[in-house]
Amino acid sequence: MWDFISNFSNSFLFAVFLWPFMALFLTLPVLLVQYIRFHKVYVRRMVVIYLLFLYVLALFAFTLYPLPDDPEAFCVGKHLSPQLNPIQFLFDIKEEGVKATLQIIANVVFFVPLGVFLRNLFGKKLLVTVFVALLTALLIETAQLTGAFGIFPCSYRLFDVNDLMFNTLGAMIGFGLAGFLPNFSKLKKREGVNTNPGIIQRMVVFVADCLLGGVLALIIISPAYFLGMAWREWWLVTQISCFVIMQFVVPLFFGGKTVFGGLTGVSLDDKNRGWPNRLLFYGLRAGILGCMMFYDGSVAGILTITMVVSWAIFRKMPYKIVDIFFHRK
Repeated sequence: MWDFISNFSNSFLFAVFLWPFMALFLTLPVLLVQYIRFHKVYVRRMVVIYLLFLYVLALFAFTLYPLPDDPEAFCVGKHLSPQLNPIQFLFDIKEEGVKATLQIIANVVFFVPLGVFLRNLFGKKLLVTVFVALLTALLIETAQLTGAFGIFPCSYRLFDVNDLMFNTLGAMIGFGLAGFLPNFSKLKKREGVNTNPGIIQRMVVFVADCLLGGVLALIIISPAYFLGMAWREWWLVTQISCFVIMQFVVPLFFGGKTVFGGLTGVSLDDKNRGWPNRLLFYGLRAGILGCMMFYDGSVAGILTITMVVSWAIFRKMPYKIVDIFFHRK
């Protein structure tokens, strides 16, 4: 039995190794989705999401990794044909006993977390869970049949219809067990507009707005590129113009909300400001952020440190200093 379990140790270690990189890469979109959906981040839900990342990596590592060391020798010596008999597992148990039984148990267990995640994170119904589990299992089996979709020159693992059956059964069991666990699919959305978001939410919204501005700049400049015009001379101007629109014009005229600020329930209008105050406030903000974005070297670094220190000490951004010139009694 221990020999059977040890077969999966390398795959699990491979998944654990990749996990931090995957988590880091997906942190921004995950946080953005949480802020858009709930207007806040639930820490326990985030922990479960990162466990989902680990599970997905482990699942594909268990089923697709490792590839044989010598592809040519393997493909010459082995010819794996799909196993399409739905009751073949009965004959396998009769012939191989414990080994076949453990394989069936593993196929069930591997998909139990999928059912738990689908129900407790996304609120999926049983039929949807079965459908997603079946598609996931089919994707894995097809990858095995096609040599990871052509990466390997031949089928290096068996396509087995019994695996589809037991994988789906595992997801159904997980769906049932999820009823005894905390449900993170129906969390309360934060009410109202947040005029004093935390530093993490500010960063997420800012980066998302910058990415949207970059996409807008690409759309604007693309006709010149495809027409063979001198687009390089206008590229920086286009980027800065889109940045000014996203970070100055939009919040100035839309109640302190940038595009993603509005989607995540954030407004920069933390107090009533007259138009001179608003112009200077949003102008200085856009100027500081613009220097951080478009200046290289020490200027961007100093401004970034200033922003972080200002928030850490005063829970305010440095551009709020302009408000002292418009103090109302």
